[in-house]
Amino acid sequence: MRMSISALAAQSGVSARVLRHYDTLGLLTPSEVGSNGYRWYGHAERLRLQRILHLRELGVPLKIIGEILSSHDTEHERQVLIRQRALVVEERDRLTKMLQTFDRTLTEISHGTPVTDTEFFKGMRSARSILRAEVIARYSSAAAQAFEPESLHAGQWDVTQSQAAADRSSRLYLTMRTEMLAGRLPESSVAQALIRKHYDMICETWTPTGEAYLGIADLLGRPGFQRDLVASIHNRLPGWLTAGMRAFANHLS
Repeated sequence: MRMSISALAAQSGVSARVLRHYDTLGLLTPSEVGSNGYRWYGHAERLRLQRILHLRELGVPLKIIGEILSSHDTEHERQVLIRQRALVVEERDRLTKMLQTFDRTLTEISHGTPVTDTEFFKGMRSARSILRAEVIARYSSAAAQAFEPESLHAGQWDVTQSQAAADRSSRLYLTMRTEMLAGRLPESSVAQALIRKHYDMICETWTPTGEAYLGIADLLGRPGFQRDLVASIHNRLPGWLTAGMRAFANHLS
């Protein structure tokens, strides 16, 4: 039995806009398109959509899903899922460490014990190591060269300096939000000037190559601390910033 796009959207829980996007990407082509432009889906398409949504739930990018569906190679799919599982484990470990930091901070507040610089930067080093592992897993070991000790400078900061850097970062994100809401494209010269400031701020702690900066941009598109931080300014800002970072990274050596 064929099903209209609106009926399939209601049954699957995804919007008709998403289904049309999948069609544009070649992931899910309707079995029939009427002369009036209406899309119709059969049983095979519904099964294919179930598989797409399952892989998306596992965090597999749409581009990789397309490769899996077109190759019909179960070993390729297995390797993709192994890598994706490793990223999920990394995210779990990151959240575990974050909870430990929360608990330690709450205990210190309850007992009136100030947070030392050592404890403050312990969490930063942990987060950086997880970010490094994610960049390597998604790109290559060469992309992580900027994470090496000789490239890191934040270890010389105290808590006051780190807070000042966080304040500068927040102000920059607010300016980006203003430009985004004004309709400024992330590839525009004004937006790219803001992206340059973003890159320069990262260079205060470590110096990313173009490949590593692309890795950070990609992480903004996935659930995690990086995306949550930017999305707290505006829910559309992660996508806008990601596009701008990718354009900027193309000009880095």
